[in-house]
Amino acid sequence: MNLLDSFTVERLEDLVAYSIDNEVAILAKIALAVKLVENQHVRLEVNSGVNNWVQCSEQAYKRCKLEGKVVRKLYELPQIPQPPDGWVMVPKEPTIEMREAFHKSYEDFENCIGECPDSQWSAMLAAAPKPDHIVAANEKVSDVSLINEGNNGWIKCSDRMPEPCEPVNFYVPGSVEDDIPGSSYNGHWDDSSWLQDATLTGLEDSLPLRKGAIVTHWMPLPAAPKPE
Repeated sequence: MNLLDSFTVERLEDLVAYSIDNEVAILAKIALAVKLVENQHVRLEVNSGVNNWVQCSEQAYKRCKLEGKVVRKLYELPQIPQPPDGWVMVPKEPTIEMREAFHKSYEDFENCIGECPDSQWSAMLAAAPKPDHIVAANEKVSDVSLINEGNNGWIKCSDRMPEPCEPVNFYVPGSVEDDIPGSSYNGHWDDSSWLQDATLTGLEDSLPLRKGAIVTHWMPLPAAPKPE
C-alpha cells in the first residue's frame, strides 16, 4: 500500500495548518502537493479480458484490487507552463553568456552594426538558457502531455495517427445499444487497420478488433523502467 494513501487531503491540510512541529507541517505540505497532483493526473483501469482495459472509478479500482483482479494506474505528466505568445522566460540575473552577448553586440553597434538597445536585447535573449520544460515543449512534440493536455493524454485519431507498427494504447468507445463498455487496448496501427498486441492475446499473430469497432483515440506507451 502506498503510505500516502493512508492520509486524506483533509488530514494533510490539518497538519499543515495546525501542527506545532514545523518539520511535520513542511512534510505535510509537500505530501499534500504530491497527492493533489497525483489525483489530477492518474487514470485507473481494470482488466476485463486478455487485453481489454476499462477505465473505472477509484471505488471500483479499490474493489477490483481487493477481489484480486488485474488493475493498473496510468500516470500522466502535469500540464507544463508556457509563457504567453511574445514572451520568453529568462533568468532573473543575466548569465555570463548573456553579458558576453551584450558586450559583443554593443561593440558591433559602435562599429555601426545594429541598433541600440534592440540589437543588444536580441543578443542577450538568444544567449539566455532555456528551462528544460521549454526545451521539451519546443523539441519533444510527441510528448502526450504537450499534444493533448486537455484529454488525459489521449490523442485524437483525426488529429494525428501513430507511426505504423509503433506500440501504443488505443481506445474504442462503448456502445449503449449493444451494452459494450468503452475499452483500451495495447497494439499498433499497421497503416490500414488497428491490431491488438499478439503477445498479450496469446496468439501467434496480432488480433484484429471486433467487427464495427472504431478507434477514436490513442496514446504512446510509457517508457520502460530504468534498471535499479
